Amino acid sequence: MTRRKIPYGISKYSVIKEENYLYVDKTRFIEELEHVNTKYPVFLRPRRFGKSLLVSTLQYYYDRNSADRFEELFGDTYIGTHKTSLANSYYVMRFDFSRLATESEEKLISSFVRAVMDGIIQFENSYRVGIGYNENETEPARIISTYLSKILPYTGEKVYIMIDEYDHFANGMLTNRDVFTKITSKDGFVRSFYETFKMHTGSGCMDRIFITAITSLTLDGLTSGFNIAENVSMFPELNEMTCFTIVVRARNSNVV
Repeated sequence: MTRRKIPYGISKYSVIKEENYLYVDKTRFIEELEHVNTKYPVFLRPRRFGKSLLVSTLQYYYDRNSADRFEELFGDTYIGTHKTSLANSYYVMRFDFSRLATESEEKLISSFVRAVMDGIIQFENSYRVGIGYNENETEPARIISTYLSKILPYTGEKVYIMIDEYDHFANGMLTNRDVFTKITSKDGFVRSFYETFKMHTGSGCMDRIFITAITSLTLDGLTSGFNIAENVSMFPELNEMTCFTIVVRARNSNVV
């Protein structure tokens, strides 16, 4: 029997499947997520709990560009035999905020803007939509608002926004409480950025958003601006959506 490698530090779903890494099948939670009563869930878990892998799994499942690889990527999983109607039906735009610089307010804003532009560039390259963006813009909210307002005429389809670790910067900035309060308050760039998504939910462009986070430290700032989001972290049906599941079985018993 061939031993599978443990995918330590690997968070790209396609790599795990293509290179035969060990994968604990969590795809039944794709179905569960579609059944929860919100299109804009926020899911909190600590670092190293598999949030980025979860986002990558969702991306491949919903991405219209991955439709011809569905059997290859999901054929041996739960969702492979329980495919939902939303599979491979979206243009997916993903933002990764897990590597923001937190040494200063200026570096944080600069790296945040870079992460937003990286997400847009990836979207442009994936779907070849040719919308374009202003490289000289320095306001994250303005960057994404301008871009989202142009998507629908190009795609004719709805977009699924996926945001990985939107609050990763929080712990790094807590040493400077004034700056932390400033960027997450009513007029702060973080709140303004998420207010933009709320504005575009009614535009016919954006259909769903999935957001991961580490703690609830900045959740108040996000949900104040993007107040249609719902924290699903404590939903019983999603409790095992990431990380390993430990099953305890009594000795000499078949009862779990």
